[in-house]
Amino acid sequence: MAKQITVQTELVPAYAVIRLAGFLNIFAEGDVEAEVSRLLEMRCPLVLLDFGQVEHIDSAGITILVGLAARMRDAQAQLAAYGLSPHYRKIFHMVGLDDYIVVGEDRESLLSQLRFPR
Repeated sequence: MAKQITVQTELVPAYAVIRLAGFLNIFAEGDVEAEVSRLLEMRCPLVLLDFGQVEHIDSAGITILVGLAARMRDAQAQLAAYGLSPHYRKIFHMVGLDDYIVVGEDRESLLSQLRFPR
């Protein structure tokens, strides 16, 4: 059985939060990309990815995130993340993902960093 991810979205007037839980791997690609596509169709200017319940991110998961960052940039929208473990924060930095995805400790500090309304 493939390890799955759960994707739940919270729409806030100025942004959206996508809560991820489980495994960010090749099997998660369709669900995560579909949700980002839906938000981009709604012209959402900022999407926060909540990694607080993500158990594992593999190389395919990193590739998915690179693609999402490029799509968001092309749509002139911003992608940000919080809830990453220290291990995954280090990986984001090592592969340069933190150049394209703003990373914060939690939602409040991330929104303060982005100067976005809460």
